[in-house]
Amino acid sequence: MITLIFGGIFSAVGTGLFIFMTVLPLWHIYEARSWVATPCTITLSQVKTHKDSEGDTYSIEIKYTYPFNGQTYTGDTYHFAGPGSSSGYKGKKKVVDEYPAGSQQTCYVDPNDPRRSVIQRGFTAALWWGLFPIPFMAVGFTVLFAGLTGKIKVGSSSSMNLDWRPAVQEDALITPRPVTFEPGKSRKIGFVVLAVFALIWNGIISIIAFGPVTSLLRGDSDWELVPLLFLSPFLLIGLVLIGACLRSLMLIFAPSIAVELDTDTLPLGGTTTLRWHILGRRERVERITITLVGQEHATYRRGTDTTTDKKDFYEQTIVGDDPAIAEMAPMSPPDEHGQALLSIPMDTMHSFNASNNKIVWKLIVRAKVSRWPDPKDEYEITVLPMPTQHFT
Repeated sequence: MITLIFGGIFSAVGTGLFIFMTVLPLWHIYEARSWVATPCTITLSQVKTHKDSEGDTYSIEIKYTYPFNGQTYTGDTYHFAGPGSSSGYKGKKKVVDEYPAGSQQTCYVDPNDPRRSVIQRGFTAALWWGLFPIPFMAVGFTVLFAGLTGKIKVGSSSSMNLDWRPAVQEDALITPRPVTFEPGKSRKIGFVVLAVFALIWNGIISIIAFGPVTSLLRGDSDWELVPLLFLSPFLLIGLVLIGACLRSLMLIFAPSIAVELDTDTLPLGGTTTLRWHILGRRERVERITITLVGQEHATYRRGTDTTTDKKDFYEQTIVGDDPAIAEMAPMSPPDEHGQALLSIPMDTMHSFNASNNKIVWKLIVRAKVSRWPDPKDEYEITVLPMPTQHFT
């Protein structure tokens, strides 16, 4: 719940900032393409200072009058992008010097509403502020995705961030119950989150690059190469996101391996039956592998960063060939379904969850699919401490 609240707040704040700082300015820029160029007279031009205890900020204040359809109107919009005020006096002073009071300039007027006007109707450097909300959105949607898929679990503060027991173990009298793992929901959520982020990222970069690209194609100025070179890493990231998004979409339609266990909890030294079944087009699956992995997570601070190291302390192939040699082995198509015994070694460690350390047991299900991205799904299982009768 805490992860959902945290992710919801960050994604909401990021989305709100993105709308006001990016979407609306870009929409106004798009609208202004059809506005009418009109002579105007600058009546006020200055850099306005905003006092603050943490440092002064500055904004461009330009006012002008213009005639339109026999009436005189007053405008005060220099451009659509950017925050109201920010640091950086020299850049704003340079703009003010280009539009001194009393000078004759050109502004652009909305013919459908002459009260709306602007001097710079295209892209300006202030539009880079539109990238500011992206980290908030990235953090928010990532945490939301992790919370919805169970990748992040936050324990109750009343337990002092220390719980050696598995999350499902509330008392010693636990009734085992069958459990089935299927990857459908997690794959769809992963695609939606990735698609939204890729759409936002590429939308912003495309709109920012539109002006320099069109100017360069028209041969207006070679200086447009400079912002394009600066944008090239962001464009490359956008292409990678598109590729990842397409792969994520293809995985939704890839064959899946459903895994069923007779019990949702196993003690150290315990054994249960694992059943698997291929969902989707069986003939496309060339090989499947199901591996039991015990993994230790250690979280510690390195300088100002928090780092989590993961180390496998146990690995056993339950179904199929060992993944390390699978590519070297002769390929034999798997059956549509089957079963195997799943055993937890007695001389290992049960599931454990503390503030800085975790012991996680999981099943890793891999499938090799012909001419398609190979799916890999992970399902966490709960391993209980050894029953007390083993010590008597």
